[in-house]
Amino acid sequence: MRVTETIVVNRLLADIAAADQRRLQTHLQMSSGRRLLRPSDDPIGVVTALRYRSALTEIKAFSANIGEARDWLDATESALRNAAAILQRAREVAVLGANGIVASGSYGALAEEIRTLRQEIILLGNSAHAGRYLFGGHQTVDPARPPFDAAGNYHGDAGAILREIGPGVTMQINVPGDQAFSAALAALDQLANDLAAGNAAAVGNDLATLDGVLDGLMALRARIGAKMNRLELAQMRMQEVEVAVTQLQSGVEEVDVAEVAVRLSVHENAYRVALAATGRLLQTSLLDFLK
Repeated sequence: MRVTETIVVNRLLADIAAADQRRLQTHLQMSSGRRLLRPSDDPIGVVTALRYRSALTEIKAFSANIGEARDWLDATESALRNAAAILQRAREVAVLGANGIVASGSYGALAEEIRTLRQEIILLGNSAHAGRYLFGGHQTVDPARPPFDAAGNYHGDAGAILREIGPGVTMQINVPGDQAFSAALAALDQLANDLAAGNAAAVGNDLATLDGVLDGLMALRARIGAKMNRLELAQMRMQEVEVAVTQLQSGVEEVDVAEVAVRLSVHENAYRVALAATGRLLQTSLLDFLK
């Protein structure tokens, strides 16, 4: 096939257009800092970048769950710590009543103090965090239905509130109120009655019951502390993974500025050379035509 001057010129113009496209593409990468400007730039890279973005979204969701779980458990532990302090004061009152050295008229005052402490335990059982009852099980949002009524009866349920803190890893963050406070309320109620009756021997038995309740409360707080430690480790792990995935994503999506700067210089030089060469060829062809 004979190669005409028209074919040559068209080929040269196509080469110039291609060189200009490469130059503009590199310039866009340089100005935006992004390597993937459209899916056709690198289909495999785009799929990889989307996978990294999905992973980062999942990591952020886990981190948010961990933060929420830590806040919830921290509020729970605070309530249980205050309950332990109240029970400790009740124990001190019980020691006085069990020793039999209290004047008979003072037992009523001690009983009244225990009843007041019992009401404080009920208030702690109705503690809320972020608009939700901490100790109601799944019954967390109805303001007209707190976990405990004024008499200390539990109206919540045993529902577990779970949070996913990692791929396939869930943690229960709540403690139903009957597990946390019902034994304490019963012990305080009995202690108040025995103090009101002036029964020192019965108060001595109540003291042993209070010690058991305090031990159970301490064990519950220890379990919550272990969960908080686990959440702290999980949060650190998520932060490490997020940094690693972000770096991988950057390697796929973002450009190496130094490399792109060199490539841009090469493409611009190639474009200028193509223009100059085409210009000289077209001038020569025009002179030949005029001759």
